[in-house]
Amino acid sequence: MKVRHATTKQALREIVAAGYLDPSRAKGAIKGVWLHTPGKTAWAILHTAKRHGAEIDDVVVIDLVVPASFLTRRGKGLWTSRRPIAITDQKISEAKEFYRSSIDDRSPDQKLMDAIWGEKK
Repeated sequence: MKVRHATTKQALREIVAAGYLDPSRAKGAIKGVWLHTPGKTAWAILHTAKRHGAEIDDVVVIDLVVPASFLTRRGKGLWTSRRPIAITDQKISEAKEFYRSSIDDRSPDQKLMDAIWGEKK
């Protein structure tokens, strides 16, 4: 299944060094790697920045292909995995690559990103 993981640049260094996303590093009530579908990327970027006290510019998104058997659904477009997930040869993008300024049919998350990015100009 094609999913994504949003994280901070600081955490990315540790993830790359380990070579995988480690569910034992989870700090929340649910111990697992949080993943999202592409349609939830804007929300995931904002959530990650808020949860970790980071700037939007400090968030990155990792594209992954994960066996569906590894995943537990946690909501529409949200999943967790209690298994480590290898990140070899995965695409890693900065949050700003998902920013789109000239779309009329923007989702509420995209509108919020517009507001945040507009404040930074």
